[in-house]
Amino acid sequence: MKKIAKKIIVLGIVMIVTLGCVGCGKDPEVIERSNLSVILGNCNNHPVMDCSIDELACLMKAAGSSYTIIGADGNPSIIYEGEVPSFEDKGYTQAMLTRIQNSMQTDIENRIMEATPSAPETDMAAALTLGVRAIRARETDELSNTLVICHTGISTIGEINMIDCPISTMDIEQSVATLVDKLKIDLSGIRVVFYYLGDVRGDQAPLSSEEVEKLKTFYDELFKGMGAESVTFKKRLALDETYNFPDQPVSCMPTEGVTSQLVKVVSAENLSEDKVNSIFKEGEGITFSEKQVAFKPNTAEFLDKNSATKELSYVIEFMSKNRDFKLLICGGCAGDEGIDVESSDVRSLSEERGEAVKSIICDELNIDGSNITVKGLGSSGPFHKTGLGLGDEASVNRTVTFLSSDSEQGMKILAEY
Repeated sequence: MKKIAKKIIVLGIVMIVTLGCVGCGKDPEVIERSNLSVILGNCNNHPVMDCSIDELACLMKAAGSSYTIIGADGNPSIIYEGEVPSFEDKGYTQAMLTRIQNSMQTDIENRIMEATPSAPETDMAAALTLGVRAIRARETDELSNTLVICHTGISTIGEINMIDCPISTMDIEQSVATLVDKLKIDLSGIRVVFYYLGDVRGDQAPLSSEEVEKLKTFYDELFKGMGAESVTFKKRLALDETYNFPDQPVSCMPTEGVTSQLVKVVSAENLSEDKVNSIFKEGEGITFSEKQVAFKPNTAEFLDKNSATKELSYVIEFMSKNRDFKLLICGGCAGDEGIDVESSDVRSLSEERGEAVKSIICDELNIDGSNITVKGLGSSGPFHKTGLGLGDEASVNRTVTFLSSDSEQGMKILAEY
């Protein structure tokens, strides 16, 4: 989280400093003071929040404004809250005032940096309830009430559970009526601004244009049904970075017209002979991390071949007892093709690493490996998590995965990659 949040800080502060006096493109005398709640989707499958959005970039220039930032994980909570002080009678120069404003913005960014999801999944209904409650607690006649949502819109638990009821099959009219009655959230006098709707990342399969439009209709009608003063969906490009919290997983909503590329894979930690048998029997995969099967950077040379052989021992044992089993080895690399890395380079490297792993198995069993197939997936494929770049977070993509060539997912990989 810290590396991700540091990127948020750098981008946010650079924007604030750059904008200084012209910040949000508005005259300081006419910047509207606001009572602001921000619902932040700082959880898996969501883009990292861009702190230069208008509502935050202008905030510290609007003395008297109040703000609450809420993390929308499975147990939504307040990340940070406060009020923007007035320095009107302090006699500060514009340069001094700008430094103070930047310092306050840094404080908010630091709070975001320290925040991590406290629970798996993401509960939009609970986050909305908390966000509106925060607005009502600070409500005055002098402040405009604004609820900003930086979220894909896919809620995975709670009253808005899109895992049990995907947007593609939802009866919007009936769902909105039920939610308005049950949640009893009063949005009267509150403007709603929604960023990143449908901009899914990570393991979540992309939404079709029809699904995105239906998602927009659902929230538009929901908020208006709750009495919102206005509802605006802003088409702002999100940052390339993606939140990644391995310990706080978020489920994926089934999508219509988009074939999921996901297959259940099991970490190679704490393997046993029975566990390997069960995994392959169920058509699932086993993934070895870069710590377990480590290569020298940008090569297919093992850091420690003996150590890698030991880590692979249960797979080797399985193959020794199942000589006719058709094994598929998939190599994966960090980065996103066309952004961080070249497709041909990483696919070639991942293929070579897969072949190196195959050689260990063949040498240990003294076989020719005709029943073992290698696929270099590079920075793509069903096991790859997008948007993680090449840093420490991308470690989850530097893997070697084993599965049956005859499994449904195995045949799909062989046909498509």
